[in-house]
Amino acid sequence: MKTSIPARLARLCALILGTGFVVVGVMRFVPLSGLPGWETAEPLHGTLHLASGLLWLAAGLWAPRGWGAARADLSLGLFWLLLGVFGNLSLLDWAEPLSFDDNKVHLAVGILATAAGCAAHIDDRRARRRPGRADGGSGSREDRE
Repeated sequence: MKTSIPARLARLCALILGTGFVVVGVMRFVPLSGLPGWETAEPLHGTLHLASGLLWLAAGLWAPRGWGAARADLSLGLFWLLLGVFGNLSLLDWAEPLSFDDNKVHLAVGILATAAGCAAHIDDRRARRRPGRADGGSGSREDRE
């Protein structure tokens, strides 16, 4: 059975976000003078990015048919979306104050990943009802009968 386009996009999203989050996670442990917002090390922030990135990469690389990537996109996307909302409301300043730009990025990543995960999940549910759709079938009346 072929993998659907939404499942492949969910996998691609997981691989791209995973790679980016691992890089950012490592960088958050090192103070980078001259780079606004990165002058001080942020170990909690770095740990969250690193853990999320590794989970996304694992789901994107080893999950069959992209379904694990869709689950990772959905769950981690919701996590980062909530983190962005809470950050914008200044509810996380007790842990590690983040800049407004961080919160906007967290919101954007959360929306993107959640959308990718939802699209793949919806497509998978439709494919279970109409088997011709998941393997690249046209979805025509003949395919369904």
